[in-house]
Amino acid sequence: MILSKIWRQFPHDVMAQAANKQSAADGSYLLLDVAERSNASHVNFQKQDLTGVFEAVPGAVGGADYMDREDNGVVFPKEGYVAKGRVQNFPKCLYYNMWASLMTRVRGGQEGIVRNELGKKFGGLMWLPYPETDRMWSTRRSTARWIGKGGEGREGGRAPSIGINGKYCRDLGQIKVGEVDDGVEDDSDESLMIVGN
Repeated sequence: MILSKIWRQFPHDVMAQAANKQSAADGSYLLLDVAERSNASHVNFQKQDLTGVFEAVPGAVGGADYMDREDNGVVFPKEGYVAKGRVQNFPKCLYYNMWASLMTRVRGGQEGIVRNELGKKFGGLMWLPYPETDRMWSTRRSTARWIGKGGEGREGGRAPSIGINGKYCRDLGQIKVGEVDDGVEDDSDESLMIVGN
């Protein structure tokens, strides 16, 4: 039951902590407005079509084990994890605090069972912000390839990087980003969405 609450809270918290440009006055790197971020769900993280989410974004496709990589232990840390230095984002997230509390209550081998259940859900996500030990949305200069027309000439520039789950996507060309069109819908769009989480 508590794991379900944590999982439901996770997408909202991730979107609420999205990085701003140079200052908060410059706004978020996300194209989503406050209401859209507040209503975020796992569906936001299960699509290859990120139109209306990012104008352009550096991204990298991870292996099939992308969601299991070590630095995602920062997103859902193991019991006893202590962050080093000044930490942004995570302490402000309800899911993170509920998770930390849960990890202090599970006994011995139960942590592995809980993490395995979470991993099943986590592995169904298409993308996530690329985290660092001190922040959820890394905006450090990245050598990752930019996705989207707005990324042309911005190689090595600052923006939040995203990691793409290689289990569902083999090439960054499959990922769509950009501003929402002028309201004319294209019925030929058949972007992949992962269902079941």
